[in-house]
Amino acid sequence: MLAEERQRLTLQLLHRYGEVLVSDLAEQLHVSDETIRRDINALQNAGLARRVHGGAVLPRENLQEAGYRERALTNPDAKRQIGAIAASLVEDGDSILIGHGATTDTIAPALTARHLTVVTTSIVSLNLLLAALQQKQTDASLLFLGGNVDLENRSVHGALTERQLSSLSIDKAFIGATAIDSDGVHMYHQDENALSQIMIRRSSRIYVLAERAKLEKRALYKTCDLDEVHHLITDTADGLSSSFKQALQDAGIQLHCTN
Repeated sequence: MLAEERQRLTLQLLHRYGEVLVSDLAEQLHVSDETIRRDINALQNAGLARRVHGGAVLPRENLQEAGYRERALTNPDAKRQIGAIAASLVEDGDSILIGHGATTDTIAPALTARHLTVVTTSIVSLNLLLAALQQKQTDASLLFLGGNVDLENRSVHGALTERQLSSLSIDKAFIGATAIDSDGVHMYHQDENALSQIMIRRSSRIYVLAERAKLEKRALYKTCDLDEVHHLITDTADGLSSSFKQALQDAGIQLHCTN
């Protein structure tokens, strides 16, 4: 079993139980205790686990993802600026998909392109676009995907949403992310991750929106490899490691920063 797979399994157990023991993991994964310690060190270096005597626990900030309202109130100016850059990359006649998230929801108010088809799973983006249509600020055709309503994240997901999305072909998808590192794009929730994977498959160009705080970090579920992303829109590249910048370049990702 590759180290990446062992670490992913370790993370899954951490999120399920809150802690793991080196001896239990070594027995379950059929490797030595030292191998498990190296895996835990790697997870700790990525900010995903905290090593303790005999095992590992979740770092406090990873115990749960903040709710939508808290996320929306965190760095709102940076989010709006990221949304404005994303909107500027939309061209007349495009079909676009706006995924769920406090950052992607800032795209809708900034859209100026005409004759768009906008697909979304976000209840917030839906309401913003409906208001713009009523005020004749846009002539976009709007498609809201049905599914299980997630009030906490103000979006829809689930099997019905996935089936509807799988029948579409979209020019540009704008999706958020919990974390991005050299291994790829990651998300915290399994349902949101599965839906984002379909968004990526059904879209010709992929735009990921993420604040600097989410870069060079990893979350529980991997969404895609870096080479499946075409554009990364963030607030700043300050402090990014040379290895991460090189990974973006090797993947052919165009980096957009608000400053």
